Amino acid sequence: MPTLSLFPSLRSELDPSRPDAAAIIACLDLSPHSQRVARLAAFLARETDRPLILFHAVSDEQPAGGLPDPLEWHLRRSRARRFLEEMAASIENFPGEIGIGIKEGQWQAGLAELCAMSGPATAVIGKSSVGDHVHLSASLLESGAGSLLVVPASARAERPARLRIMVPLDGSRFADAALARARAIAAATSAELLLAHVIPAAGIEEFGPPALGDLELQRRVDRRNERAACEFLEDALHRLEAEGIAARSRCLKGDPRAGLDRLMAEEQPGLVILSARGHGVKTCENMALGSTAAYLLDHASVPIMVVPIMMVPGRTATSPGPARQAGRAHGTVSGRGPLNRRPAAA
Repeated sequence: MPTLSLFPSLRSELDPSRPDAAAIIACLDLSPHSQRVARLAAFLARETDRPLILFHAVSDEQPAGGLPDPLEWHLRRSRARRFLEEMAASIENFPGEIGIGIKEGQWQAGLAELCAMSGPATAVIGKSSVGDHVHLSASLLESGAGSLLVVPASARAERPARLRIMVPLDGSRFADAALARARAIAAATSAELLLAHVIPAAGIEEFGPPALGDLELQRRVDRRNERAACEFLEDALHRLEAEGIAARSRCLKGDPRAGLDRLMAEEQPGLVILSARGHGVKTCENMALGSTAAYLLDHASVPIMVVPIMMVPGRTATSPGPARQAGRAHGTVSGRGPLNRRPAAA
């Protein structure tokens, strides 16, 4: 199998035992949309003081029954490297050299290898108008990515003067991990946080027309849920205010998926950060993505960062490490595969 080799200068910077050294990895497919992906990844890397790697996988697909063409593979790799180098040169105000990664074969496998070297890296990928992005996103999270940022093709190319980050919260400890990531980014970028919560309708089993007592019980549950949601959001806002982070909240009633989708359309945040799962993890422990995260990824018109649930002894959800204080990674990643044999199947 083709390997992903690192120059010593870059390898010394990537330490999987240090969450604060995790890189931002932009996966680029050489399309025009790659520029949006690279610029957003560079912005996050610059503001949070993380290494930045621009990554591309050169496809090793061959005609049925044919042999690999060494010259053709070399030309494709050269075109990819030239594209990545030009993209790196176009990124302005980046304090340090940008790493470049090239691998032969499936890009998901190359990304997983980079994540293993870097620790809980943030993978940034583009989202076109077609494709099973929910399944792909779940696979990437399961492969070891510390978080996944999906940038839709419809996302605005220009960045607003002040970044607004929307954070969907459901009161679970899993959502706290997403809020912790949002707080770290907001503190580094002076962004405004928008805490979003959708109160689902209180359900009562119906076996025929509801009785008067049933209707009163439903009203009482609705009032209780509204009161609890308001108290929860107010407490979160007070804590953020004490930390010097600008924040506000919005609370809706109805289906959480449709409500959050509506809020994203109305508020047009520059970034949405949410946990991969919420309260539903109690009944779907083997799912990498919950139904709400899957729905929002499938309907996203703004960049969405998904923070996975990491199970560690004594804790249910872990938050990202502090902003990196050491120097940035630099150098070039290379994955030059052998040119005189058939590539191994991934």
